[in-house]
Amino acid sequence: MLNLVVNGIEAMADLSDRPRDLVIRSARDEAHGVSGIFVTVQDAGPGFSEEDRARAIVDAHGGRLWAISTLGRGATFQFVLPAAAPEAS
Repeated sequence: MLNLVVNGIEAMADLSDRPRDLVIRSARDEAHGVSGIFVTVQDAGPGFSEEDRARAIVDAHGGRLWAISTLGRGATFQFVLPAAAPEAS
């Protein structure tokens, strides 16, 4: 999560045409196939390309990550992590 916040702040460093808004939301989640916590980190930066999506950290913890870019208007990252650690197989 810290990485998403730092990336959002850095993405907005050169903004001069709109406010530098960084919004973080969290809630309990039961709807995305993983019972746990759902988190959204949204910035007002320039957005990102498809090649810039990264999800290995969330996947390693048994969660899921979604990333949405509005080129020129920011990025939104949403992830859900399980309430309990995944069981080893």
